[in-house]
Amino acid sequence: MGKHYIRVGIILLIVVAIGRLFGFVRETLIAASFGASGVTDAFFVAMSIPNIVFATISTTVGIIIVPTLTKISVKDEGLVNAYSSFICSALIGIVIFFSIIGAIASPLLIESIFHNLEYYQLAVLLTALYFPSLIPMTISHFLSSYLQVKKVFVLPTITQLISNILVVLATIFFAQTLGIQAVVVGTLTGITLQSIILYFFSKRYGFKLRIKAEFSKIKSYFKDDLKKISPIIFTSFVIQANLMIDRFLASYLGEGSISSLSFAFKINEFVTSIIITALGAILYPNFAELHQKNEIDKLKTLTFGSIKMILLIAIPLVLGFMEYSQSIVKVLFGYGEFNTDDINSTAACLYYYAVSIPFLIITSVLSRYFYAVEDVKAVLLNSVYYTLLNISLSLTLVNYLDALGIAIAFSLSSCVGCIMLLFKLYKRVRLFSWKDFLIITGKISAAAALMIVIVHSFNNLIKINQVLEMGIGGLIGVITYFSLLILFRVHDAKMILGMVKLKNKKQKAIING
Repeated sequence: MGKHYIRVGIILLIVVAIGRLFGFVRETLIAASFGASGVTDAFFVAMSIPNIVFATISTTVGIIIVPTLTKISVKDEGLVNAYSSFICSALIGIVIFFSIIGAIASPLLIESIFHNLEYYQLAVLLTALYFPSLIPMTISHFLSSYLQVKKVFVLPTITQLISNILVVLATIFFAQTLGIQAVVVGTLTGITLQSIILYFFSKRYGFKLRIKAEFSKIKSYFKDDLKKISPIIFTSFVIQANLMIDRFLASYLGEGSISSLSFAFKINEFVTSIIITALGAILYPNFAELHQKNEIDKLKTLTFGSIKMILLIAIPLVLGFMEYSQSIVKVLFGYGEFNTDDINSTAACLYYYAVSIPFLIITSVLSRYFYAVEDVKAVLLNSVYYTLLNISLSLTLVNYLDALGIAIAFSLSSCVGCIMLLFKLYKRVRLFSWKDFLIITGKISAAAALMIVIVHSFNNLIKINQVLEMGIGGLIGVITYFSLLILFRVHDAKMILGMVKLKNKKQKAIING
């Protein structure tokens, strides 16, 4: 993976991490105010239903729009804005329709899926309130994709940070008076402001929202996209429905079960979404561009380099999360109404969810590769197999392990789905030699395993405040891990450290004049 992509990726990781951190503060405030209770069960259920619609639309648009706009820009830059305007106008009409129907049908949706939910009326109200957020959320996602094509990566992430700050402020100041509804109102306000900011910045790069477009000029591109849209919609829906099924099963396990799984999943998602967002923003436009230019060798190099970088980051993260699962949950959520039982159940779920981290990230990158080379069928079939496996495992394990069975099933199916997609890619392009892949994975795994042994020994020997324990243990872990990687001659680790040293030298030079 080239130094330029790593540098941009690190910047995006930092910005995304800050943004996601504020989003995570919201979860902490919810946990402290309401615990893992029937109220939070209702909240997570209400959020999940509109999110299925949004994720299906946004994923479909993001996957289609980036390669199409890239293809158009290679041939005729002037048509990029015309096509973008046409698609955005159509999307606004579609999401307005879904928002109205969803809000009206909220009682039917909750009754048919989560009929045994304790706080049924609250879930209906929150669902109806949250559905209108589909409109600004879809606009924001579309404009972010547009800016990615224009090679603007950091700005959309900064607007997400602003949105998350507003949600946190709304939760802090209005949760006591409005209850959990304050979170939904804050989310709607924040995402609306984000869409407005993105619109004005997109105008600087040539975007203009017009209801009428010169359809004759963009007709052929639109027809091509229509051919791709059905399998992508189905794939995205299957993935989102998979998460809904997990919550559906958890609703039968008693009050707070949905919340424990959701809080644990949010922690896991916090890490995966940071890396996926940063990598996806950089890789997907470049995958599409290299494919359009038929630069296959560069495309293969970039893809394999990305996989190695993911393994380098994700494997030690998994072991770190498993080591500190109890401490992480206690530090993040162990306040107010979130009691010891809530901490224990959420930490246990997090322990098993953490295993899925590298598989989810690699699957995301591989999926973007297949979308960029216009092989939607590969991702579609993989998603179906993965979902069927997850449902089968969840139905089996939940009878023996309750909520933990759902978390274990999710991680196992994520692993199998990732391996299947990796084999499919290997058969297609011979991306790497299995010998090289196994060697690099073995070195990284060995370094991470030795790292966690040292960190675990430190935690057993020295009993201190949990925040300090995680901080010092984490620092020891990072130093140990990178030292072992250099000892094992892992090239990508040396590259990262070299860039950090170079950046520090530049900063010192500026300070010293």
